[in-house]
Amino acid sequence: MGDYISKAGLKSRGWTDKGISQFLSTWDKEAPNPYYRKASPMKLYLMVRVEEVEQSEPFKAFQEASLNRKNGAAKAVVTKKAMLMAELNSWKIVVKSKPLEDVRKNAIREYNNHQASLERDDGYFASPNSNKDFLDRITVNQLRHSLSNYERRLDALFGKVGTHQAYPILHKKVMEAIADKYPELATECQRQIARKEFNDSYQES
Repeated sequence: MGDYISKAGLKSRGWTDKGISQFLSTWDKEAPNPYYRKASPMKLYLMVRVEEVEQSEPFKAFQEASLNRKNGAAKAVVTKKAMLMAELNSWKIVVKSKPLEDVRKNAIREYNNHQASLERDDGYFASPNSNKDFLDRITVNQLRHSLSNYERRLDALFGKVGTHQAYPILHKKVMEAIADKYPELATECQRQIARKEFNDSYQES
């Protein structure tokens, strides 16, 4: 493009849409998009004019103010995340104590009710004779959703800055609380913690 620069090129030099609109007002020429023939023409800005604006005091002041706003916003995000983590660490996870067999029966009933609601011919239904690992899993799920304050704590995280980092921590806290209250389910609780950590790391990779 020689003596001209595109909008993308301006942004690579630190320009923002607001800065382009305020200091360049309009482009100097148009050119066909080199990548997409049917796309709108590219708007190009004369490099000499761009460099002149970049050296001006008003533009430098604008850039500094913009950078300060970005830094301030970034610091605010860090502060809010730290506050959420501190709040989360102070939360006590309460798990109700009931006979394990009663909890398991309720877990089987709710699981089967859910399967029936799906109206699938191949739906799998649980029974006291089902695989132990499977029964432990639905029992832990029953405790987490119906016999702890997990759901209420989960609602408290909604919409806050840092929820993505907070969800796994809350999940681990409730699993540990269940394992403490019901030692028979400790292996399943550890399995669910490991599974979630693996899934989270896989999604981030």
